[in-house]
Amino acid sequence: MTSEPVRLTDIFTNAAAIADYTGAAVVEPGHLLEAIEHLREGRPWQFAEDAPVRSPLGRSGQRAAVPAALRDLAQRWFKRLESDPLAELGPVEVEELKGEIENLGR
Repeated sequence: MTSEPVRLTDIFTNAAAIADYTGAAVVEPGHLLEAIEHLREGRPWQFAEDAPVRSPLGRSGQRAAVPAALRDLAQRWFKRLESDPLAELGPVEVEELKGEIENLGR
């Protein structure tokens, strides 16, 4: 694992892309955790061998829904970062965010 900073917007964008690509109806906390690991480690997305192949361009007009709890989390952190879409999270902040995401998944 690297200690490279990541942007909050990249975490949520990647999580939504993972959810869309896998055909999930809802963005789950696990999608956010997977996005963080993808961004921090630079590892490729891992999908089950029997997963349907989806277009990288997305589904026809459908997008995975984002539950209120994840929207609230995003807004709280965005505000914490002074509404700067380019703000980066350092290693300590990423671990704190991961803890909050894991709590949502319980």
